[in-house]
Amino acid sequence: MHTAFLALIGPLAFALTFGGAYLYNQLRHRPIGERAEVWNRHTYRLACRQVERQAAAGLWLTAWEGATAICTWLRSQRHYGSTRRRAWFARQYETWTAKRAEFNPLATADGAH
Repeated sequence: MHTAFLALIGPLAFALTFGGAYLYNQLRHRPIGERAEVWNRHTYRLACRQVERQAAAGLWLTAWEGATAICTWLRSQRHYGSTRRRAWFARQYETWTAKRAEFNPLATADGAH
């Protein structure tokens, strides 16, 4: 019994070490081509950075979809709260509407930006 236990410790330690490293890597580094989701201010900031990275990488369709998600959330939020808050959301909505038009893959005939 003791020998079987010792034989399993090495592979088990290997699996736990590399499995933990893989899980950490998957949770820490979000793939660049993944779609942006926005449902609060924290995810808004994450989506803004993600869309900017996608545009820099030339993934225009994915960046446009992310900008559309951001605009949808901003449009839904600009009607609530204080005047200052509504003005901030309105400014951000205008900015992201312009960016969405810039990221539109159908904006030019050949799709080049």
